[in-house]
Amino acid sequence: MLNRKRRYGEKGPRKWFNYAFILLFVLLAFWLILSLIQGKNPMEVIQTAFAKEDKVEISQQETALKKTIDRQQEIIDSLQHRLDVIEGIDGLKKAKVNVSGSHLNVRTSASIAAPLAFKINAGKEVNILEYDENTYVLDGRTGQWCKIIYMGNEGWVWANYLEVLED
Repeated sequence: MLNRKRRYGEKGPRKWFNYAFILLFVLLAFWLILSLIQGKNPMEVIQTAFAKEDKVEISQQETALKKTIDRQQEIIDSLQHRLDVIEGIDGLKKAKVNVSGSHLNVRTSASIAAPLAFKINAGKEVNILEYDENTYVLDGRTGQWCKIIYMGNEGWVWANYLEVLED
């Protein structure tokens, strides 16, 4: 019975068993080659593949970095306050830049035609030094120019783009 030829239409041995055996052999070979490349014991390769320790270490590193950044921001804020006191601007009114775009242009004088001095990102706080005496109309809105100081730099901005903060 073993030597007889298979007739057309007869079912032979199950091919899935052969494919499963080949797949198992390929996976085993891959595992052993990977362990040789990494210079580790094959069991260590499996352990590191399923280990969650790396993810925990990264999370702990992120937490430590966030704490460091928070501490540095507190130091920066404290130094900025000290600088404000030294420059005599600590008692000035504070305002928040409130623009629809990403930044506010600061001019060298109270005019839209004045050269650009620097830019301030939206949402930043500035100190108000003074307001221009005159009232102007810009983009159909009445307002004044305002002299501000931001990080030691002085300039003029359209006051309608500032939101004065209450002390």
